Amino acid sequence: MLAKRKLGGFTLVELLIVVLIIGILAAIALPQYEMAVTKSRVSTMLPFMRRFYDALAVYKLENGSYCTSTHEYPSLDILGIAWPDGSRQGWEWEDENWYCFPNEECSGYVWCSIKWLDTKEDLGIYLYQPDDTIYPDLAGKRTCYALSNDEKAVRVCKALGGKLISGTNEYEF
Repeated sequence: MLAKRKLGGFTLVELLIVVLIIGILAAIALPQYEMAVTKSRVSTMLPFMRRFYDALAVYKLENGSYCTSTHEYPSLDILGIAWPDGSRQGWEWEDENWYCFPNEECSGYVWCSIKWLDTKEDLGIYLYQPDDTIYPDLAGKRTCYALSNDEKAVRVCKALGGKLISGTNEYEF
């Protein structure tokens, strides 16, 4: 007659299998989680960028140019907008996630770059005015810029629904 084994715990093999399964699930889930967080950060900035873009377009309709006679953008008070943190100071804004400004050439496009925790700024979101003379091929488009050697940035642009614009590092979405 065989001796009966006491049922009181897990064997080492069973524990190793559980740890292996948890490791595999974590390896699959972590990149998806990071992508969801980044897409969320981009999605929270898009409404602000649209308000800024629209305010510049209205200013141009009223004044004939995106900039004042001294080749500067009008104040945020004149445009009737504020940065996402509520401030109305200056033409550049940044927080722990973003760096934003309108272009220096006064063609009215708005640019925001997300700041990765682990790399330099290499993902930018652009809203080009329909009459942009600096980048006529991108006029009126909303694009996501990703350095081609940055897989993370390219994945974010594609996840936003971006389609690569031929001959550029920009994805229209």
